[in-house]
Amino acid sequence: MAPERSTGNRIGAEDIRRRKGGVPIVCLTAYT
Repeated sequence: MAPERSTGNRIGAEDIRRRKGGVPIVCLTAYT
């Protein structure tokens, strides 16, 4: 859908997991 598939997919997954109230491993790894 978006031109940036990796970025869009990554943000989408983080946003969905954040709304669920959980901390995704990808987010922790990215910040770390």
